[in-house]
Amino acid sequence: INHNMTADTNAPITPSTQYEDQGIEIGADGRAPSASPRRVPASPNFELDVEPITTMDFQHKHDTQRRQRALASPSVTSLAGRQSHLTVLVVPTAEAQSIASKNNTTLTEMFRVFGNSNAHSTPNVRGLDPVTSQQQNDLILEPPLPPFRSANRSMMLQWDQIVLNFVSGQEMEDMPVAEAEAEKALAEAARLWDEDQNLHGEGSDGNLEEDAELNELEKCVVEALAEEEEEQRIRKADGIPSMTSWPPPRSRKQSRSDGEDAEGKDHEYASAFENDEEDALKSCADSAFALTALPSAPWLARFRHTLDCSTDGMGHDMLCNPAAVILAASSSEPFLTCFAELANVHHLPRPYHDGRYDPNGLRREFLLLHDVSNGPKQFDDARALAQMRERFGAGCCSILRINSLHAIQNNTKTEDIEWENAGPPSPFVGGLLSERYKPSIRNDQNIALRGTYLSLQDKRSIRRYIANMVATGLVPAIERRIAVLNSAVTNAKKGVKNVIKSFWRKPKENLLVNVSGFGDGNSGRGDNSSIAGDGTHGSVKYRYDSIESQTRLLADTLFLMRDYDAALGMYKLVKDDYKHDRAMLHYASVQEMIVLCMHMLDPYGRENRFTSEVHHSIETALYSYTRAADDEREAEGSSGSRPGEAPHAT
Repeated sequence: INHNMTADTNAPITPSTQYEDQGIEIGADGRAPSASPRRVPASPNFELDVEPITTMDFQHKHDTQRRQRALASPSVTSLAGRQSHLTVLVVPTAEAQSIASKNNTTLTEMFRVFGNSNAHSTPNVRGLDPVTSQQQNDLILEPPLPPFRSANRSMMLQWDQIVLNFVSGQEMEDMPVAEAEAEKALAEAARLWDEDQNLHGEGSDGNLEEDAELNELEKCVVEALAEEEEEQRIRKADGIPSMTSWPPPRSRKQSRSDGEDAEGKDHEYASAFENDEEDALKSCADSAFALTALPSAPWLARFRHTLDCSTDGMGHDMLCNPAAVILAASSSEPFLTCFAELANVHHLPRPYHDGRYDPNGLRREFLLLHDVSNGPKQFDDARALAQMRERFGAGCCSILRINSLHAIQNNTKTEDIEWENAGPPSPFVGGLLSERYKPSIRNDQNIALRGTYLSLQDKRSIRRYIANMVATGLVPAIERRIAVLNSAVTNAKKGVKNVIKSFWRKPKENLLVNVSGFGDGNSGRGDNSSIAGDGTHGSVKYRYDSIESQTRLLADTLFLMRDYDAALGMYKLVKDDYKHDRAMLHYASVQEMIVLCMHMLDPYGRENRFTSEVHHSIETALYSYTRAADDEREAEGSSGSRPGEAPHAT
C-alpha cells in the first residue's frame, strides 16, 4: 500500500515545443535530440519576445481549464517534508525583502519555487502541468556534484535528491505553529475543495459535476457488498455455516456444476474449512486493497501535509537545523554595512539563543540583490562583487539580478504555472493560516498574482545561484558538520571504555537551559515540563553542546542525506540516554526515526532484516508518546480535568 501511495517521480514528461532559451526542438519523448538539432531563429529582444508568446499563451490555455492548486492535492510520500528536505535559513534586510514583496511573495517562497531542481519539484498531482521547457534546461544550470563524504563511506548525490526548504528567521521562531491555527488549517483541509471535483463544464443546474473519485469509491463499496451477498447465498445453498468469512473454494463450485454425487458433496463440505491459510489471507488483503487503495482521497493528503507542516520545528528533533544561512541585502542600500550587521549572532532566530542550535555551526552566504527595474541605474556588478569578496571572502559572495520586467510589461492576468508545479508550500505564513489555504479562491479578488516582475532569465538566474550555492557551500558545510559530530560522538560514546562508563551514567536533572535570556524569561525553571522538551518557550532540555544533542543532530543529518544505515546506528546509540533521562518525547521520536530508517533500508520487507524490530519500535514509540503526553498534562496541573489544548506529544 505504501508503494502505491508513493508519488511517481518517474512520470512521463510531456514534450514542449522547443527550448525557450536555446531554440532546440523537443522530440516526442520529451528530450532534445542528441544530434543535428533544428535551430529556431532567435529574436534580438529575446527576453521580451519569447516569454509572452510561449508562457502566457500556455498559461491562458491552462487557466481556462481551471488550474489545480498544489495545496489542494499534495503528493503522498512515506516521509514528511522535514524528513526529506534540507533547511536553509534566509535573513534579509527590509529593502531586500521588498524586492520579493514587489512580486507578492517572499524571498523564501521565491527561492523554493525557482531554486529547487524542477525535475524533482514537479509532483504527481492531479491536474498540474507537466515539466516545461525551462525545467528541461535545469541540467545546464546545475554543476556536477562531487562525491559526498558521509560518516563511514562516500556517496554519489543526484540533484533530484536535494530538495531545499527555505525558511526566514520569523518563520523559524513561529515553529511549531499555535494549536489554534493548526486546528483551523486541519479543518480547512478536510473540507471539499474546488479541485476535488472534475470540472468538465457546469451542469444544467449550474452546479459542479460530482467527483469521479467519490463515485469510484462508492462503486467499490457496492461491488464489495454484492460479492458478500453472493458468497452468503452460495454458503446457504451449500449448507456451510455463515460464521466463516472465507470465500468458497473453486473445487466446490466446479463440483456443483459437474453434478457430483452426495459422497462428493460431503467431501466438499469438509474441505471447505481446509483452505490454504495463505490463499485466504491473500484474498482478504486483495479485497481490502481494492476497497481502500484505488481511489485517492485528496482531503486526506491535504490533512497529512497540513499536519506535517504544523509539527515542523519541534524541540525534540534536529531535522530543521539549517547548515547554511543566506544573508541578503539590496544594491540600493550600503550593502557592506548591512552584511556586517546581518552577520551578527543576535540577528539569528530564537533557537540559536535558547541553546537548541549552535550559532557557530552555520555557513554564511552573502547575496546581493539588484532590482533591475527600480534599482540603481549605474550599478557595477564587478565592482560590488570585488568589494564583497575583499570584505567577507571569495567563496561565499554572489550577486543576483531580478525583477527584469518593467511595469509596462507585467500586464499578464495569469500566474506562472511554476508556482504550483513546484509543489505545495506550507499552509502557514508568519505563524498564521495563509489566505490562499481555502477551499475556493476563484472569486477572491484579494489573491494577488505572484512573480509578475520576474522574467524567464530571472528565474533561471535564481536556479543557477541556488545550484552553485548548494555545490560549493551547503554540501561542504554538511560534510564538515558530519565529520565534526562523528568525531565527537565516537570519542564520547563508542568503544569499550565508554560503554562501561554508560552503566554508571546519572540521569540529567530536569532543568531547562536558556543561555542568553532570549525569550520569555523562564530560564532555569525547574519544573517537570522539561520532560516534554518542546523547545517552544525559549528553553530546551539538551543544549547543542551536550553529547545527546550532538548525537541526535548527527543522526538527523545522516537521515536527511539518505545514509539510513549510519543514521540507524546513531539513533540506537542515543535512545538509551533519552530513556534513562525519562525524556519520553525525545525517546519516542528516536524510536519513530528508527522505524523510518528500517523502512527506507528495506521498504517491502523482502530481506526480512527488521521484521520483528519494526513492530517493537512502533509499539514503543506509541507508548512513549502517550507517556510524554501524560507527563505534559501532569506538569500543567490538568491531570484531573480535560486539558484545553492537546500536548505536543499527542
